[in-house]
Amino acid sequence: MNFDDDIDTRNDDNSLDLLDNNFIYNDNEALDEDLSDNNIILPATPINNNSTTIFVGQTFDDWQKVEKYINAYAISKGFATRLQRTNKIIDFTTRAKIICRRANAPVRWAKTKYYVRSVNLEHNHLLDTAAVMFDPRHRKLSNSEKSHIQMLYNGGMPVPTIVNMLTEQYNRYIHNKDVYNILNNRSRDYVNGLSETANLLNSLSNNDKYEITYSVNNSKLHCLFFTTNSALAMFKCYPEILLIDSMYKTNRFEMPLLLIYGVDTMGITFLIASRLLANETTSSFCWILQQLKQLIGDILVYNIRMLLTN
Repeated sequence: MNFDDDIDTRNDDNSLDLLDNNFIYNDNEALDEDLSDNNIILPATPINNNSTTIFVGQTFDDWQKVEKYINAYAISKGFATRLQRTNKIIDFTTRAKIICRRANAPVRWAKTKYYVRSVNLEHNHLLDTAAVMFDPRHRKLSNSEKSHIQMLYNGGMPVPTIVNMLTEQYNRYIHNKDVYNILNNRSRDYVNGLSETANLLNSLSNNDKYEITYSVNNSKLHCLFFTTNSALAMFKCYPEILLIDSMYKTNRFEMPLLLIYGVDTMGITFLIASRLLANETTSSFCWILQQLKQLIGDILVYNIRMLLTN
């Protein structure tokens, strides 16, 4: 709490002025530089607390009355004061600065409310109520909205439909990108601190339904081959045709995806295995076929009558 008082008694014109209920300065002169940084506004009306009142223009006959009155005012407000600075001519006090005894002490917040201390509504730009909804500050979603998005997505609802529904429900603009970011962040939470690649390898290795083989080069995933036991069982029933399709586009790891298909007696294709490639070289394709051969066995390999690839 700041309580700064200046009492000016020069020219035998003793005056008492109050700033922000706590600050007294010279009524006849402009506020000097050591008081100008307080950014405090003079009250328009006197400040009353019980019987003690301080207001602009209040005067006192001598310094003893000033001290007595200020102490009474401080007691009525619930604080104590101390004399910080005085200006004297011989033994006559011409100016004084009285502050709260706890001024400059570390702040310890005990209040449970926030109060507006100042307002500045001037801007250095044009205001646009239509475009401000696109600002990231106003696009921030609450925890309840994030949980709602995750619940709708887990229920199978596509993102565009989620955006339209939430826009109508919350009566605010919701960006598609924000929804995708929330879903991506939530998916990372399930990884338990592992990278996405490490989490994928752990999930496949610990699942009895999958057969997985991978190679690492310089601590980086080089090749990943995985299939399911049901897919291998299906291929053992229909081993005659083998289709290999390599995607020309890459994922975020810059690794092309290669898919191996089989064809049943009805001409319907089924997925046998998938493989992430570090590069599309002859050695990489040979490694794939070698892994497939180890899984299905030499006898089944000889039953393949046709192999098609792009």
